[in-house]
Order: sequence, then structure tokens, then C-alpha cells
Amino acid sequence: IVLLFVLTLGGLIELFPFVNSRPTNLFADYRSTLVSSIREQTPPRSSFVGSHLTEIHLAGRKVFLGDYAGQDLRLNKSRREEVVAELYASKDLGTFCNLAKSHKIDYVEFDARQQASPVLGLIRKTDSKYFTIMSAKETVIFVNTQGGCAQG
Repeated sequence: IVLLFVLTLGGLIELFPFVNSRPTNLFADYRSTLVSSIREQTPPRSSFVGSHLTEIHLAGRKVFLGDYAGQDLRLNKSRREEVVAELYASKDLGTFCNLAKSHKIDYVEFDARQQASPVLGLIRKTDSKYFTIMSAKETVIFVNTQGGCAQG
């Protein structure tokens, strides 16, 4: 009985620092406007191309080309990098849509670096009922490729 008492007391003493501690680092900001916008405005199985990888993952969505540790040849990273570059460099909606459809990409992010992309200018000029533009932040735009690309 004495041994059981000593072990229980030792466990309680070890428990106090654990219970009173608070995390000092924020590892996942689920409340960010970008995460909540993606979560609320896109279907759960959507596939994204974009640079906000952490936020896309925190929203529970797939990333077409992520920043993965290590090289996995099954992912065919070099080919996916080419596809992403071709998406942003597309001069017409046909090329953009063919790439998005053939690679099952549902949303393409245009942040400050891609605002001058020729295809974004074309998307903005088209009828808004075909391409849904989701502005999660002022500088980040996600374009739903399913609606507009289904029309072509």
C-alpha cells in the first residue's frame, strides 16, 4: 500500500507541469481567413495549384504540386512543375482548361506573383458565371476551373 501511495503521489507531481503548461508556438492557424475561405467555398476533394500550401492543407484539400521533403519518383515532380508553369503561362483559355482538365486541377491560385498572368486577364474578362473567382484575401485569388473549363 505504501508503494502504491508513493507511485500515485509521484504521478501527481509529474502531472502538474503538464497541466499548467501552455503551447508557446502556434503550429496551425485554423482560424485564418484563407483557411476558412478555402474550407467553406470549395468541395472537400478539390485539387489546388498554388503557393499557400500550408493553408490549403489545413483546409483539408489536395495540392497538385507540394513542397515535399525528399524525392518520390511516383509523384513525377518535374513534370508537375512543368504543368504548373504552363498553366500560368497559358495565352488562351483553351490551353489553360485542357491542362486543368487533363490533370484534374479544380482551383488555381493567383497571388501577387501571378497577377500579371495573361490567363488571369482572360478569366476576368469572361462571363463570371463560368469561372468562379474566390478572393480569400485581397492579394490571393482562387479560380474555379470546373465551371469555365466545362463550357469549352
